[in-house]
Amino acid sequence: MQIDTGASVSLVPESVYKELLSDCPLQPVEIHLSLYTGDTIPVLGEIQVPVQYNGNEWTLPLMVVKGDKTPLLGRNWLQKIKLDLGKIFSLKQGTTTQLSLKAVLDNHKDLFKDGYGKIRDFQARIRVERDSKPIFHKPRPVPYALREAVAKELERLQRHGIITQVERSDWAAPIVVVPKKDGSVRVCGDYKVTINCCIPPEQYPLPNTEDLFATLAGGKVFTKLDLSFAYQQLPLDHESEQYLTINTHKGLFCYHRLAYGVSTAPAVFQHTVDQILQGIDNVVCFMDDILVSAPTEEAHLAVLDQVMARLEKHGLRMKLAKRAFLQDSVEYLGYRMDEHGLHPTEDKVEAIINAPAPRNVSELRSFLGLLNYYGNFWRKEIP
Repeated sequence: MQIDTGASVSLVPESVYKELLSDCPLQPVEIHLSLYTGDTIPVLGEIQVPVQYNGNEWTLPLMVVKGDKTPLLGRNWLQKIKLDLGKIFSLKQGTTTQLSLKAVLDNHKDLFKDGYGKIRDFQARIRVERDSKPIFHKPRPVPYALREAVAKELERLQRHGIITQVERSDWAAPIVVVPKKDGSVRVCGDYKVTINCCIPPEQYPLPNTEDLFATLAGGKVFTKLDLSFAYQQLPLDHESEQYLTINTHKGLFCYHRLAYGVSTAPAVFQHTVDQILQGIDNVVCFMDDILVSAPTEEAHLAVLDQVMARLEKHGLRMKLAKRAFLQDSVEYLGYRMDEHGLHPTEDKVEAIINAPAPRNVSELRSFLGLLNYYGNFWRKEIP
């Protein structure tokens, strides 16, 4: 079965049911399934299937549909059995393909090491207006319940060489603490009250999504790569470090890597990764999300090897859990892309359908923004 996090239910075609699952009684069911194109998938019924995984057992529903559809493992099964997608390669069948991909991955093992990467040959420079005067803010009070978690996060960042404690600084930003579900916290500098006021706009533009997808037109095989820790893989030049100092209840800390919250950080990081990948066809990047595409598996593996070699050469690291290799379709920047083009994702369509009626101007703007994201699709439906 092919894993599809965009599918709300799991299903098999009638041929698979007759060949392997005919001993499971087929029950009628009132449900309507459709593709992203709007085409309806005829449903023959539902069966209850015994499932075993990691020593646990369940009886789970499986839809049986007409036509020559690919068996899909949808969200209802994935949520129930808690499948570890990070340890699974959703590959097409074929020993040659699997061996070729394994060879590519084995050649670039350093990309998947734990910890922070450090980009070689590039540094981020924070440019400030010439007449800018240093801005120093006192530390903001940290809620007592979060103090230990904040201290641990500061220690972790020091251990990885991201920050260093300093005795004094002309610049200092207070911190913003964001609690995480696991009890840890994210610590960011509130640079909008300090350095962001003094930084001229970065002229390097973020890529337009339409241009990105146009670059990949004609692709049939897709791989999505996710860079670890994004900005914090990019070193700062020495002069810029002073500008990103944070002031905490534990003292002053100077950043050695590009930090979240800096107004020009997205453009600076985008420019860096674009330069690293420059000259490689069939690959696009938006910030820390890289998408590789090609018309054949052979061509795709060649491009993937080039991309990984370039990233590895420059010292970057990638997340292991979010890899998706050699896919027929992939979700990227809020769209699902396959050989037929772009499609809306099911969750965003559901969000639009189920959105409550706006009650004020702010909610109306939010709803219109949601609609506008898929504006090209709506325009195609309106005569």
